[in-house]
Amino acid sequence: MKHLSDFDTLVEEYTRYRTSYSDELFAAIAAYFGAPQSKRVLDAACGTGLATRGMLARGYRVTGIDVAERMLGVARAEMAETTDAVFYIARAEALPFADEAFGGIICAQAFHWFDEAAALAEFARVLNRGAGLAIFWKHARPDDPYARAVRTLFTRWTGRAEAPLESSFRDSLAGLWAQVERGGELPGAPFRDGELRMMRFRLHYTVDSYIGYHRSRENLRIALGSEREAFLQAARSEIEALAPSGGKFDVEQDQFLYCARKA
Repeated sequence: MKHLSDFDTLVEEYTRYRTSYSDELFAAIAAYFGAPQSKRVLDAACGTGLATRGMLARGYRVTGIDVAERMLGVARAEMAETTDAVFYIARAEALPFADEAFGGIICAQAFHWFDEAAALAEFARVLNRGAGLAIFWKHARPDDPYARAVRTLFTRWTGRAEAPLESSFRDSLAGLWAQVERGGELPGAPFRDGELRMMRFRLHYTVDSYIGYHRSRENLRIALGSEREAFLQAARSEIEALAPSGGKFDVEQDQFLYCARKA
């Protein structure tokens, strides 16, 4: 990992405040991967299983891995009634699985925490030939007023435009995308047939749930340190001033979906 992190200590915030992705995004992944049939998909850095559930709903069997035991505990408990999801402690850079063990790999909101080259090498090793890889993120649109208010406050507090790794998805796949973006492949390159899609959708919040989301952000905790609680209180005041009288509002999201296929 690029920063020392302890996601286990954020499990309550993740469970209560983190949200999944749009139906359109999961439908796009399923179209790229092909019919579930007997495919088992790896969910790399699955956390509490938000994306795992999206793939289960489309008929795939899923193996989730993460470095945070308490996060995995939530995923296991919430999916205890299905035999189609199993979870293991593991790192993306050192997967404890056989070669060509999976018919697809997803990675939601986490790839920027990895050693990219090592993770991609492991993804290529455990994927079946021709199987799909889907790496995706969602972020509030830059012009969204609620996101802009928190970002402006963060800059006032820290002098920085954004928290660590906040926009690193823009460059964390640069090496891979140089190989696959036009559908060609370099000699020996592990992936091909790149597709990039951007999909918008809205998330519904209250003031409490929106501040709770920011409380769950590990990069914000890294950046603010001991000032985190005071910052979140200041952010609450900003959002309360913006929110309508009922305290409920929407935040428009951009979802970025990168897909490629093992050569």
